[in-house]
Amino acid sequence: GVQAMGDASGGLPLWEWYPDILGTSHRRIFSTLAIASTFALLYSPWPALKQMRKSGTSVGSKVGFIPLFAMLLNNTVGFTYGVVTTNYDVMGVNGFGSILCLVYVLTYLRYSDNRRFAYCRAINSNLTNCSTPQFLRRQVRYIGIFFLGLAALEYYLYSLEQETRVDFAGVCNNIVYIIMLSSPLSQACQVVKHRSTANASWGLTISCAANSFFWAAYAHVIDDWYLLFPPLLGMVLAAMQISLLIIFSKRCLGIHPKKKEKEAVEMAPQAGKSKSSPSCKASKSAVSVPNARLGKNGNASSDKDGAQVAAELP
Repeated sequence: GVQAMGDASGGLPLWEWYPDILGTSHRRIFSTLAIASTFALLYSPWPALKQMRKSGTSVGSKVGFIPLFAMLLNNTVGFTYGVVTTNYDVMGVNGFGSILCLVYVLTYLRYSDNRRFAYCRAINSNLTNCSTPQFLRRQVRYIGIFFLGLAALEYYLYSLEQETRVDFAGVCNNIVYIIMLSSPLSQACQVVKHRSTANASWGLTISCAANSFFWAAYAHVIDDWYLLFPPLLGMVLAAMQISLLIIFSKRCLGIHPKKKEKEAVEMAPQAGKSKSSPSCKASKSAVSVPNARLGKNGNASSDKDGAQVAAELP
């Protein structure tokens, strides 16, 4: 039976052609999952930037310039690596991500309140009060300039030998990815510093972990070490973030907001009594002395009774 299947598969035995089919299937599955998770991560800044455009300011925005620029740089270098290695999966997802992240960066520069970006706001002042399709169409000139620079970089790389340009693009891709990890690292430091997960996001952390896992599995299937190293770092960092979220979550610390608020309300009157100032006590004493000298019928009592009452006061 094995020989018959070998004859049907072009003369190759089952144990030789079956792993190739399995590897091809795994490559397609993991590449699809990796691309889908990357699209989900690329969409994550969109709601914050949409709110920024609606309010016309970056005050209170949960997105910053450095993470957006790091995403743009990472996708650009990833696109370059995909072109050099002729990997259409890496090329396609990073090419789309480069365009989208460029729009993100231009949007942030347009509505940012940072004085360092005042010149960019002046250049993009004609983008005010325009719809999203119009906004995207007016970014074509910036996208064209961006791809002209990218084409110049590709031309330089293709002037080198194949092995040299692959190594160059792979090393640049790893360096840029390590720089991009500064954003989740700073978030982890804030969680440890404040011992709180108020500013952390479970959904984004789990999405980053899933994205790193799928890309690591895809890189392992195609045996690409330059593509495998960044996702492995991302998996380690995501595991650290998830551990911090579990450790410093309110449930693990035993903090119940309603109970804590109730205790604070109960302790407030006692704190007010214990923190009474001497001047308040003196004023109470001054008021109590005349009142103590009044009799039951509201008439003033003798000086002897008044002195006795005053002596009894603290």
